[in-house]
Amino acid sequence: MQIGTQVQWTINGADQFATPRTIESLATAPDGSLWAMVNGTTTGLPVSQLTAVDTDPLNDVLRYAREILANKAELVDMCNRVKEACKC
Repeated sequence: MQIGTQVQWTINGADQFATPRTIESLATAPDGSLWAMVNGTTTGLPVSQLTAVDTDPLNDVLRYAREILANKAELVDMCNRVKEACKC
């Protein structure tokens, strides 16, 4: 992690930010743990709870496509129900 890295803060598997935040500064605590200040917060966050986020928009599209393909059967079923309801 370094200043400028886009990150997501995750606690117990739940993302805490709606959108990634940028690391603005880093500090080492007396116990040796690394903490980060990110934009939009007023407190330090443990770097151990941060994950670097790939902000390339193409990767977002690929992730979305994978989610759609993973739920293909459900989507096909939903389309068939809509088609039947509309008598199309």
